[in-house]
Amino acid sequence: MSVLNEPLANPSRVRGTWRLLAHLGSPIERSELEEMLSPLSVAGDVRDEEDNEVSSEVSHRNRIRKVINEMVKMGVVVEEGSMLYLAEDVVPLDGAEWDDFLVNAITRRIFDLHNDENHDLVLLISWFYSQDAYAPMTWEQIALALDEQTDSNRLGCKNKTRFEQFEYWANYLGFTWTLTINRQKRLVVDPTNHLSKLLPGLFVGKDTLRYSDIQSELASLSPLFENGWARKALSEKYSIDNPEPLLLSSSTAFAWYRLQEGGVIELLRKSDADMFLFPEASGVLSGFSEITWKRM
Repeated sequence: MSVLNEPLANPSRVRGTWRLLAHLGSPIERSELEEMLSPLSVAGDVRDEEDNEVSSEVSHRNRIRKVINEMVKMGVVVEEGSMLYLAEDVVPLDGAEWDDFLVNAITRRIFDLHNDENHDLVLLISWFYSQDAYAPMTWEQIALALDEQTDSNRLGCKNKTRFEQFEYWANYLGFTWTLTINRQKRLVVDPTNHLSKLLPGLFVGKDTLRYSDIQSELASLSPLFENGWARKALSEKYSIDNPEPLLLSSSTAFAWYRLQEGGVIELLRKSDADMFLFPEASGVLSGFSEITWKRM
């Protein structure tokens, strides 16, 4: 299982469980945590989604139990015997913005090559980043694209329930966002937020870098971009990326353009360096060879 496959483990439940454990500040019995998060006094007529049992302590607690299980598998929560506590680097620091802190902690874990529990979510986000950033997609369009570009498994996004879980997590972690056009909800390919967090790791000791160096370093920092481990895995299996090495995907270009419009970076052209092609919404390809980070 993973958060993509477990609809009960949505971001709001994970966030609420994490905040409670952070406030408690010490290990707690699993049964006690389950009681605090899901008291029987508010159970009502609850039936378990899988076995459809009549409301009972087992079926009622099974909901929050599944959330905790996913947090343990993710590595956010540590379980020792009957005790639960937050992993050391998931305990919020003094003065930290709590929501950003949790998002960053979860992102590190799902990207970790040594914990493949949520790699299905990472692969699906990376596939989405290979799509046209200038054409937000409905669920029906995403399903059709997955059918055409992958296989019958659709990278785990087999139905609308799985898609909604993907949408919840991709939006919560800052990899995508949703808008409504003509009463149709569409998911937007937008790595801008993710890319902005990687700038300090890209521009180490320098304010301006050649894009050839940026691209190779970017692949080591995030699996979602060109040549990252998730993108490479998808390309090897499904040939999703353009084979032209100097042509960026529209999602990567879109993020850099948005950062430039926000005054965060500047795209530059230098004649003595390889010119990378950045797709625009109009279909025009603009060439840039360097980027300056303005360190705002």
